[in-house]
Amino acid sequence: MIDWPLFGIFLATTYAAGATGAFFSPDGWYDRIDKPKWTPPNWLFPVAWFVLYICMAYAATRVAISGSPLLVYALAIWGLQVAFNTLWSPVFFGLHRLGAALVVLCGMWISVL
Repeated sequence: MIDWPLFGIFLATTYAAGATGAFFSPDGWYDRIDKPKWTPPNWLFPVAWFVLYICMAYAATRVAISGSPLLVYALAIWGLQVAFNTLWSPVFFGLHRLGAALVVLCGMWISVL
């Protein structure tokens, strides 16, 4: 059973974080940088993140209602991952700082693990 109001709060959190992607979206700069041939088309990113944010909110909701003694730590780490996720678009697309974006991405992956 899912707690729908709680899910709504977590979903709002993920979509608020994702809003930075709308403010700092790919532009001509991104089109000009060298990317691997397997880079997905630009239209796929919002579709994929739409689904990912729903899954992230669902996972957070499941953890929140689990009653686990590690609940506080799990949700704190989830929040850290969302914070890194929020930071990545402005650093990569806004500032065009690929090295700094890689550091943010590493932080995101560590918090996911």
